Amino acid sequence: MNRNRRCALLAPLLASAVALPPTAVAQAAAPDRAPAAPRCELKEIRLGEDPAEFDPEQIEYDLHLNGFPAKQSVRIDGPRTKLNAKVNGRGSLTREDVAYGVYRVTYDSRRAGDKVRVNCLAPPREVPGGVTGGDAKVTKVEITKVFTPQPTKVDCDVPNKVQLDGQITATGRGKVTFTWQGKNIVAQQGSVEFTGKEKIHSVLGSLTVPKRETPNAMAIEVVVNLVAVNPGPEPVGASKTLTLDCN
Repeated sequence: MNRNRRCALLAPLLASAVALPPTAVAQAAAPDRAPAAPRCELKEIRLGEDPAEFDPEQIEYDLHLNGFPAKQSVRIDGPRTKLNAKVNGRGSLTREDVAYGVYRVTYDSRRAGDKVRVNCLAPPREVPGGVTGGDAKVTKVEITKVFTPQPTKVDCDVPNKVQLDGQITATGRGKVTFTWQGKNIVAQQGSVEFTGKEKIHSVLGSLTVPKRETPNAMAIEVVVNLVAVNPGPEPVGASKTLTLDCN
């Protein structure tokens, strides 16, 4: 083909390609490009003038979503919450003044062709100090929910994080300390305050399960304990066996 004629034929195509805005080129190159790690976190907000001073009446919790696909519709499930929402163009969303507890975010991924579930991280609900002369007595400890990593099968050659929801039932007034623990797991401690009005407190645990000890093992099995300590000598606890299937 004549070189001049070839250039003449290609000129309109080159012009149209140059005319495309950068955003259009990026969208064409990577449609529905989901971020590598959507993240959800419950954060404690202290409203007092001095954040170092603890006042339970001036503590709120905000739920923060980050790293989700832009404009993605999501479903948020949590304490007294079943909410359909949409993240902004940066893949973020904040819900202010939500109840403390376990939250999970679910969305449909066109890229993965399936639902994606994200468990929200939460801080331990610790109450500094205690009621003077308190006589709180723990009567029951339960592990009510376990949120294992998604997808169901995990890489067992690396540590995996799991979240748990527990309940402590007590009578009287006073501070009760609790510990989440397990074999080869870094313990997580906290405390809750019973004022005489509350009978049950929810407590969250976020634990890292170590990698498998036996090469080529098909699953990791670990026993997790939630132990609450009375002001008296006798602790009260509950146990649950967690099983993580290896991919």
